[in-house]
Amino acid sequence: MPEIGNNKWIVLTTINEPTEDVKQHNHTDANFRLCEVQKRAAVQQGLVDMDPDVDAIFRLLHANPTRASSEHFNRHAPPIILGQKMYSPWNSQNTLFHRNAFFTMFLPTTVSFRTTDIWRSYFSQKLLHLVDEYVAFYPVNAVQIRNAHNYLKDFEDEQDVYLKSSQILNFLDNWTCDHNSTVNCAIELAEQFGKMEFWSKDDVDLFKEWDLIEFCDKTGFTGYEMS
Repeated sequence: MPEIGNNKWIVLTTINEPTEDVKQHNHTDANFRLCEVQKRAAVQQGLVDMDPDVDAIFRLLHANPTRASSEHFNRHAPPIILGQKMYSPWNSQNTLFHRNAFFTMFLPTTVSFRTTDIWRSYFSQKLLHLVDEYVAFYPVNAVQIRNAHNYLKDFEDEQDVYLKSSQILNFLDNWTCDHNSTVNCAIELAEQFGKMEFWSKDDVDLFKEWDLIEFCDKTGFTGYEMS
């Protein structure tokens, strides 16, 4: 468990990380830098006390069937901001989007419910990197009392995440946009996700039907052109 200044910070936050990398992570103190001044993150996910969202494999292996989960995080730990070419899955729960990240809010509809926001998180992070924006994880600011779930059904719905996350990350790490427009890059990336079968052509068409330029104008985002 990584610690910053003896503050318990990252526990269970690796929801749906590539399955083959679970035992190969290098989350040590040497990989963190404590900053006095931090740029505001365009996407901010807060940690959740009691029963945070973790993947079905974790619950099948570690959940206590006789009592509810009762996890607690340090409320005073500093936020963790991910740098360029760094990726972490995050979901749609307890997540804030600054208007500069609104253009990355698309949720695919042709993948399972338990996959859609994880795929969105990777898609979003690549686009945010193109315009020098970031994702951050913040200390606890919510409590979740989770409804009962069928863990085996959740596991079934998460199959793509376990099997394809590494493929997505390798693709994103090597992908470069052929345009200097944020909107065109977003469309190109959506098309590539379709070609790679991370989602289907219906999602590509749906993304294209979303008038991003008009949407960005209405939300005040002006970062269409990239240097």
